[in-house]
Amino acid sequence: MEQVVLDGNSLSIEQVCAVARRGAKVSISPKTRQRVQRSREVIERAVAEGAAIYGVTTGIGEFARIRISPDQSAELQRRIVYSHSAGTGDPQPEDVVPLINEKAFLGTSGDLSPLAQFAEVAIGESACVGYWDIANSET
Repeated sequence: MEQVVLDGNSLSIEQVCAVARRGAKVSISPKTRQRVQRSREVIERAVAEGAAIYGVTTGIGEFARIRISPDQSAELQRRIVYSHSAGTGDPQPEDVVPLINEKAFLGTSGDLSPLAQFAEVAIGESACVGYWDIANSET
C-alpha cells in the first residue's frame, strides 16, 4: 500500500492523487507533528494569557472587536468554517475529494469556500467520496 507522509514541505499533486484515487495511507512526520504541537501551545498560551487573537478570541470581520471567551472559542472555529463553506452548483466530479461545490460564495480568489468545505470534512462535519475518509484515516 502506498504511503504519503506529510512533512509540511514536499506534498506533490501526485501524492494527492495517490490518496484521493488509489487510497494511499496518510501519516504526519514526527517532526511535523512536533511543529504543529508547538504552534498549538503558542496559541493556547496566548489564549490563557487573555491575548486578543483575530478569529480565536475575537470575532471576525465587523465583529473583530468583540472578544470571545476561551470557552466559546471552539464553537467560534466551527461557525467560521460553516459560514465560509457556502457554495452552489453541482458537486465537483467524484475524483475530487471531498465533496466540494462548483461555485463559491466567499473569497475574492475563489478558494475560501472550497477550503472551508474541505475543513468541514477535517472536523467530521461533511462527506467524502471515493477512497479517502479523513475521519477514519490513521494520522
